[in-house]
Amino acid sequence: MNFLQEKLTDLALPCHVSGMEKPLALGISGNPLGLRVTVTVSIEDSDGSAQFSDHPEKLRLDFGSKVPLRTRVTRQLILTNCSPIQTPFTLKFEYFGSSQESLNRKTSLPDLPPALLKTARIQEQLAKREKMDFMENILSHRKGAAFFPHISQGMLGAHQQLNINITGCANMWGEYWDDLLCTVGDLPVTVIPVYMAVVGCPISSLRNTCYSVAPFLKEPTIRFGTQISGGDTVNRTLRLYNSSPCDIRLDWETYVPEEKEDRLLELLVFYGPPFPLRDQDGNELLCPETSEASSPWCPSPSNMSVSSHAVPSSGSCSGSGSGETRAEEQIISVILQGHEGLPSDSMYRVSPKQVVIPAGGNRVMHIFFTPMALDLDIRHKVECAAYALGFMSLDKETDREIPGRMRRLHEFAVGPLRLDLNGYVRLAQLTIELDSNGYLEFQCHASDLIPKNPCCGVLSDRLITRQMKLINTTEILQYFRVLVSRPFLVSQGGTSCDNIACHDHQQCEEEIASSGQQLLLRPQENMLVAVSFSLSLELLSYQKLPADQMLPGVDIRQSEHGLKQMEFTQNLRLCFTNQTEVPLRAVVALPSLQLSTSWVDFGTCFVNQQHSREVYLVNRSNCLSYWTVLMGQEEPVTEDNAFGVSPSSGLLEARPTNSPPPSIPLQVFFNPRSSLLYESTMVVEGVLSEKPCTLRLRGRGSYDERYVIPNQL
Repeated sequence: MNFLQEKLTDLALPCHVSGMEKPLALGISGNPLGLRVTVTVSIEDSDGSAQFSDHPEKLRLDFGSKVPLRTRVTRQLILTNCSPIQTPFTLKFEYFGSSQESLNRKTSLPDLPPALLKTARIQEQLAKREKMDFMENILSHRKGAAFFPHISQGMLGAHQQLNINITGCANMWGEYWDDLLCTVGDLPVTVIPVYMAVVGCPISSLRNTCYSVAPFLKEPTIRFGTQISGGDTVNRTLRLYNSSPCDIRLDWETYVPEEKEDRLLELLVFYGPPFPLRDQDGNELLCPETSEASSPWCPSPSNMSVSSHAVPSSGSCSGSGSGETRAEEQIISVILQGHEGLPSDSMYRVSPKQVVIPAGGNRVMHIFFTPMALDLDIRHKVECAAYALGFMSLDKETDREIPGRMRRLHEFAVGPLRLDLNGYVRLAQLTIELDSNGYLEFQCHASDLIPKNPCCGVLSDRLITRQMKLINTTEILQYFRVLVSRPFLVSQGGTSCDNIACHDHQQCEEEIASSGQQLLLRPQENMLVAVSFSLSLELLSYQKLPADQMLPGVDIRQSEHGLKQMEFTQNLRLCFTNQTEVPLRAVVALPSLQLSTSWVDFGTCFVNQQHSREVYLVNRSNCLSYWTVLMGQEEPVTEDNAFGVSPSSGLLEARPTNSPPPSIPLQVFFNPRSSLLYESTMVVEGVLSEKPCTLRLRGRGSYDERYVIPNQL
């Protein structure tokens, strides 16, 4: 059937009636309207409700001014055939349309059993995957945005009204303009302007979110846990993914939040680009290699005001490749923005500070946290909150603007990528189990240097070891060193050297005590550290020093009952970034010898007849004593050896608790060889540097027989 759209005027329809000579003629005239189709588009009001407009001047597909990235926004186009003529139609986007081939790509099913494919969980995952693949397919032309009609062509029936959904989506921010060409039969092509403004950041540390169809989630807070005050810098590695078709340069700045009522706005003034290109060492490149590096300024978002002024520059610079000189246009830019925080790189730092994330690729960056040093009186943990802003720049001119089709703001004019940073700092602290007196105390006796077999000689050194228990009650992994000086030691690896001689290991232990081996204690765990006190003859010799020459940390104490002790005090240092001191005290019980008398006078004795007196040697201390007798020079000086003692050496047991002091009788002999007055001194000394006991001796020889002892004749 053919349709003519010509004016009908000379058409007559004859009607023959029987009995009439002439037929009746019915004249027919008309003006046919032909094919008539109206186009209506949906308009979204501010309240979200949809209105429709068919006015030719108001035909405009507006997808909104704040469309989130990777969000499908749908508008309706209604074709109404007001004529009884069936006609074909086609819908085509001029620039941002997707090819039918990309729309027809189907998601392949995973290699799973059919029964498993029918489960609800797998079906849900397949639906998400299908949506994601569909989004990637329609954006595969890498233009940043895409529009597609759900019905791109077909037949419009007589008097038919056809509702067609038009969907737009994007994976890159910016403003997009396009034209929808609607062709219906032989009617003139209807051109419908299309507009969509997309907001959001295509860079994310969450790969699943970055490449999914879900709206962007807030970036997770980068947490550094609790660190030791003034400790080592902590590093967190972060991989950022770019889901857009553009290379995006990030310039990082770190800020510390500040809430002050008198600081509401910030006025920033830049001469030249706010974020110039930098080399690998972070030095500013004064002359970028291409003109694309210089960025035109565009209007800013509502929370920021930008004003710029171009100033011609008389200077020139040489290009890195061709050596040509060209004048650079410097721009003075003034930015007014709300005040949120203070720029600071002392606590948190991002490296590299400038990084280009390629289109569809990823880059690794590092965030460093340097714990601040707290005052020693702050015992609680202190929160260190900050945030890093990654200002996004587009270095390629074609990524910033395509006249009439696309425009993208960047730098301060577009919202930055924000990473919230959080960490806690507290003083390093370990719980130490001490004795009830507040010390880690060592109780020993000077006689510990005397072996069981005195014939082997006295030991020069001996270690007395105790286990010091350290408990980490915090949530921090604590590294520390234990430093202490002689006569205290820290045994290597915490091993015990309880009451053993230290001849072979003396040098090794000295090195450990001075250098301080690094130890590790995990949270909520404990460890035993072997701390030793080195008892030596050298230490015991300190008791002979005068009070004004006594070394620091050494004290001699003597009770009214004669008990004598040498006390050594020192602080063991647990060295973190701060320092904890553990008081140490070693109490050494010293032997205290005493003679029952200090003077023995034999009177006048017959020559060559031996006389004896008994003197008691008493040990008033709770320490074993190994003593010996030394005879002084006799007066007059002769070789008579008139005086003697028996025994001349021996062991004197320690005084038991609540018992009389032990004693041993000494037989002092006098055997004159001539009729002279003899005088001498007997000294009782201990091998443990005890205070010597002196006994003065006196006697006279005579040939007078009246001094003869009868039973010795």
